[in-house]
Amino acid sequence: EQLGRIAAEASARLKQDSDVTHLTADALWTRLLQSAAGAAEALEEATKTSWHAFVQQQGSFAAPIELEAKITPTPANRQALASYSPHFAAYKRLATAALPRSAQDKAALETAAELCRVELAKMDYDVPSEIADFFRAVNANTATLSIVTPEVLRWLRENGQIDRYVVRSIVQ
Repeated sequence: EQLGRIAAEASARLKQDSDVTHLTADALWTRLLQSAAGAAEALEEATKTSWHAFVQQQGSFAAPIELEAKITPTPANRQALASYSPHFAAYKRLATAALPRSAQDKAALETAAELCRVELAKMDYDVPSEIADFFRAVNANTATLSIVTPEVLRWLRENGQIDRYVVRSIVQ
């Protein structure tokens, strides 16, 4: 309100006489600058507070490296994690900003958060231990036929993965 009153007074003076030096004849110019600076600070603080609250509403997400340590590296989990990573990066970039850089940042943050949730929902945290052991060994290139149990074979069949793996001899 104060800024509006001072700006209106400055505008009225300029309408009377277009010589800008009349604005600096007394403290009007100084008051106008101080009021504008105060309004800008208040606006910035309000925007920061609002942005922070909006970020909090979106929830928080684990970093891909944290998820990788928690999930069994099944093909579906690995694919979901690979899809999650760029969405998480976009989310993190926006969520850690003190202020949005553009009007599109709000929608971009919402989209990134939703895409993170979609990929997280695809991850299976309840994989039987034999299956988890199998995939860890496969990913470490240490899998042998001894870990291919009937349960592993059944799981691979049920999940459409049976033809995805081959047997090779380590002796040439």
